[in-house]
Amino acid sequence: MSAGVLPDSTRAPFESARDGVNSHATDVLLVESDDLIRHALRWLLSSDRRDCVAVASAEEAQQLLAAYEPALVVTDLNLSGRWSGIDLLAWMWRSSRLRGVPMLLMTGNDPNGARALLNAAGLDQVEILPKPFERVQLKERLAVLTGRTGLHRRP
Repeated sequence: MSAGVLPDSTRAPFESARDGVNSHATDVLLVESDDLIRHALRWLLSSDRRDCVAVASAEEAQQLLAAYEPALVVTDLNLSGRWSGIDLLAWMWRSSRLRGVPMLLMTGNDPNGARALLNAAGLDQVEILPKPFERVQLKERLAVLTGRTGLHRRP
């Protein structure tokens, strides 16, 4: 991806946020480097009537988050690129603007090990969703994190 160019799936929400029209242009920012999993999760979220911007790396997520505050960030622990999902969440936590955004870390690794890494990064409040998971587990976790009533959802 060239600098300054966002994938088609992210262009419209990003532009809306930049114009100040709607800072919550979508419900969920999904960060997953595996194309198949990213597309499947985006489909699941959309089928649950949640808007979703899906990107493949923490660096792409940072570009969006610079001007956009989603209702929720869901990231995988292991991402392609320089940063892991925990690095992204720690970066968000250091931002007073993004600190309040609910965060969910997905991992195919040992959840206890992921919890230890989160705790070491000062991210005790981040929820973990072990992979593989069922659709209902994802829906339940998202509902708890977002309080459901506070979401800007599609009609």
